[in-house]
Amino acid sequence: MTDTNDIFEEIKKAVAGKAGITIEIERNCDNGLQIAFSTDDRPAIDEMSKEELLQYRSVLEEKIADLDAEEPVEGSPELEEWEELHEELEDLLDEVEDRLDDLT
Repeated sequence: MTDTNDIFEEIKKAVAGKAGITIEIERNCDNGLQIAFSTDDRPAIDEMSKEELLQYRSVLEEKIADLDAEEPVEGSPELEEWEELHEELEDLLDEVEDRLDDLT
């Protein structure tokens, strides 16, 4: 069985490499989780060609599917950070799809 920390490390690396989002996850003093997102390095969607946008959309869809497969159980401390990451990826996907609509 894969450790939850290992799963989140894999997700963090994949998201940073593919979507340009840096994620920091730390345990705080009450054993809860603190999560921070940084999108400073994320791709400039407005500057991408249609082909780049299509490829980026596929990457985002794959990352969302991977994340869906690792959804934490309801009530677990990891659920909130999972939901935030999922929402961030969906927001990026929406931006890509909006830009594709603008180009067609």
